[in-house]
Amino acid sequence: MEQPSVFINPAHPNHVCKLHRSIYGLKQAPWARFSRFSSYLVTLDFVGSKSDTSLFLRRVATDLLPVLIHVNDIIITDNESWAATRLIQELSRKF
Repeated sequence: MEQPSVFINPAHPNHVCKLHRSIYGLKQAPWARFSRFSSYLVTLDFVGSKSDTSLFLRRVATDLLPVLIHVNDIIITDNESWAATRLIQELSRKF
């Protein structure tokens, strides 16, 4: 990978730009995406499953809200549709 020529500083031709986000398509991109998404779920009171690292659960009273993450897909299911709808709205605001 090379830095675009318009970003090369003539005074420092060997300097490069530091990326603050992962680039889609790189090996690190799925892990960076998963890490950011899962840490946000934890702030929403989700708990990671001990048996499956891609499964997160949130229990509110009698309601159980499971969220499963697989590569670029997210599966949200619930016995009460309002909880899933509310979570989707929260995720839309953040991402």
